[in-house]
Amino acid sequence: MEDGLLVEALRSRDPGAPAAVYDAYAARLYAYCWFHLLHQDAAQSALRDTLIVAEARIGRLRDPSALAPWLYTIARVECSHRAKLTDGSPDLAIARHDQDDADRRTVAWRALRSLPPQAHEALELRMRHHLSLPGLAAVLGVSRRRIRVLLRDAEEDLRLALTVEILARLGPHGCRGRGGVLAERVAGGLDPNVRAKLLAHAGECALCESHVPSKAFSPAKILGLSPYARPPASLRVRVMNCFTDPELQGYRLFVATRNTEFTAAGFPGRSRGMPASAGFFGMVLRNLRPSRNMIA
Repeated sequence: MEDGLLVEALRSRDPGAPAAVYDAYAARLYAYCWFHLLHQDAAQSALRDTLIVAEARIGRLRDPSALAPWLYTIARVECSHRAKLTDGSPDLAIARHDQDDADRRTVAWRALRSLPPQAHEALELRMRHHLSLPGLAAVLGVSRRRIRVLLRDAEEDLRLALTVEILARLGPHGCRGRGGVLAERVAGGLDPNVRAKLLAHAGECALCESHVPSKAFSPAKILGLSPYARPPASLRVRVMNCFTDPELQGYRLFVATRNTEFTAAGFPGRSRGMPASAGFFGMVLRNLRPSRNMIA
């Protein structure tokens, strides 16, 4: 069903509207909720509450063609209400031992997770969820003029993050300078200082420079190596029951009314706990004044 028809069905309180929205958007929204929460149970409850809010608040949406970014924004807010249930480790496998590209998947995941949160989210929404630039700007709460700069900085941050993870994966062998930097790791981790020094070293070492991804690398391919959660088949029935079970009426009311701030376009107010920073690696590198323009 087209978005305009979905909005019309929701506004007219068509009993089949929540199911139609679920069929059209649940898979994407579930993957997005898992992206934030890294836990499938939490993603399921965030998706459920997203649809509850959407059904109750559809009258707020001014432009029916903006349904997709509106739903993503609601999902973003619902995720911000939930504390992550893990220590940053996902409950889906990053890579399996039987996969030929397991190492690449691990490197890709570590690079992506080291990005500033908004940079990672912008790339995820643009390249895996295919949101338009205006839609992406609406979800992230930035201006349309700013969104192109944000994406450009995010892609460069990812290239630099990949450089760090590739050099760390190579280890200390074969390059004394790289080995010296990696020796500064604490408990095997890569803190910002070690990351910045690895990047600065790559700008001065021909051997390590050869491992730096070119500016023509594909962020979409890197994102495609990271996990993408899919909702269980049983989730549809459980979510739909929330709209028909009279005992859940109080819960639906609570979920639908806990957010009271909306923009003029009808989007939920900016969610808390979602930092709006970008360009972290560039900032660190400028402070260290690397000697070559390759990574500056």
